[in-house]
Amino acid sequence: MSDVDEISSAHTIDLLRWCDGPPPILHLNLNNYLLSFEFNVDHNSWRASVHQYQKGKTRYVHYRQTDYLLAESRWHCSFCFQKVTDFVFKMKA
Repeated sequence: MSDVDEISSAHTIDLLRWCDGPPPILHLNLNNYLLSFEFNVDHNSWRASVHQYQKGKTRYVHYRQTDYLLAESRWHCSFCFQKVTDFVFKMKA
């Protein structure tokens, strides 16, 4: 569970797909960029998470739920758009 502009790497998806017995909740560390993939801000985000779905129990929350963190697993680029109209659309959304 995460924002739509936070992109998981292919190796992360493969690892989670084929791993036997991952933790029930796992946070995904991401590399955070601003305006372009040339401008790295930090590597500290843990907000995205992977859950083994449990009916009635699985829900999205915006706080740290576990100490399990998979490093180098995602990218996020805030305000990385090709056109000004794309930026305007994001701001309106």
